[in-house]
Amino acid sequence: MAAIELDIDRFLNNRARLLAEITELAAAAQRPTPEVVVVTKYVDAAATATLLERGIAPLGENRVADLTTKTGDLTTMPSAATAAARWHFIGHLQRNKVGRALGRFGLLHSLDNRRLAATIVAEGAKLNVPPCRCLVQVNVSGEASKGGVSASDSLQKAADEVLSWIESFPTLEIAGLMTMAPQLPSAACRPLFGRLRELRDLIQAGLSGRPKDRFRELSMGMSNDYREAVQEGATLLRLGRILYQ
Repeated sequence: MAAIELDIDRFLNNRARLLAEITELAAAAQRPTPEVVVVTKYVDAAATATLLERGIAPLGENRVADLTTKTGDLTTMPSAATAAARWHFIGHLQRNKVGRALGRFGLLHSLDNRRLAATIVAEGAKLNVPPCRCLVQVNVSGEASKGGVSASDSLQKAADEVLSWIESFPTLEIAGLMTMAPQLPSAACRPLFGRLRELRDLIQAGLSGRPKDRFRELSMGMSNDYREAVQEGATLLRLGRILYQ
């Protein structure tokens, strides 16, 4: 993918406009105002550095190779933990790349299977890196091309599966859910986002001995459907092209 040339003034104007719109939408729907994760797969390392210099965070990367290039040597920074917290990993994380990625991001949006969870715990122990915060990827649309826990048929079955992960990996902070809506008109995505929120609430109700607010995140909504995601209670939006265009 060819990188977009960053026009920082245009970016900042777009971001300010979108943040104002998102705040208004959330207030009108009586939903929380979500945090915007700025997707950086569209820009190169120099442009990403410019965003960081302007205090733009969190940033979301899709590929481990780009994440390692753009984060550089975090160990040389005054606080590696603070530096890593500015990054979210939003793409598919392959198990053989977990060791390269751990310690470089504060939140993984795409925990899509039990084996990946086990690998993260094992690699974290090996590298002496605290297990990262994670969101469980959920397939709410039933598309065969999408991974994650299936919630297209039974919400209770999906809730039980996620609860079993939480029970099986107590050192892994599973903080909520993520979904990707299909390529549909944005209005058709809203019921899917509502379904993810219902699943989150069902899981919260099934938690035992854990504060409910530790499982609150809903990462849903991108440039074409963020309005519907806000209206259904997103806590994190993953926005890319709409910020740069």
